[in-house]
Amino acid sequence: MVEELLRKYGIDLPQYEIVHNIHDLNKVRLKYPVVVKVISNDILHKSDVGGVITNIYTREALEEAIHQIQQEVYTHKPYALIEGFRVEEQIKGIEFFLGSKVDNAFGLVGAFGAGGIYVELYKDVVFFIPDEIKTKGDARNILKRTKIGKEILEKKRIRGVEINVEVLINTILSFSKLLKDKHITDLEINPLICNKNRCVACDIRKI
Repeated sequence: MVEELLRKYGIDLPQYEIVHNIHDLNKVRLKYPVVVKVISNDILHKSDVGGVITNIYTREALEEAIHQIQQEVYTHKPYALIEGFRVEEQIKGIEFFLGSKVDNAFGLVGAFGAGGIYVELYKDVVFFIPDEIKTKGDARNILKRTKIGKEILEKKRIRGVEINVEVLINTILSFSKLLKDKHITDLEINPLICNKNRCVACDIRKI
């Protein structure tokens, strides 16, 4: 499983619990606020079908969110099989992107840049060859090649949010080592959310 590999390589993931119906909500022990995401093999991009709701502060709101997701998913994908719901701790911070693909000229390449909706909006993404990323200096150079990375290196914050640059650099380095060791293609971490304490892989897709 990809999540287990990420953990093995030291990449931070949010705490979570799986629920299958509203009766399971009494077992949830996470601190609020939380995020809830639909679990379905029939859905690749959860947010496109209303399958993700954030900023949930109470158990009652969590129950309402699950009902809302069910309605939205069945509206957009009537034949989707909903297997359950993933309730996660909500991470606040700046969104980044990490990914991998096979390039015809260079083979396996990694990608880093602005994440969330900014991937398509700003296209502030750079590509790198995992075999060439061996030190923290190499990872820092990846940051320097993006607009968002340059700003963070200069100011240690962006849009008013303080970023732990050392943790971000270590995450890029760990991700590069994972790609190099396991040759994982078509992997997306979006968003990777960073703040002054952590960088957390909040959504992972193996396309």
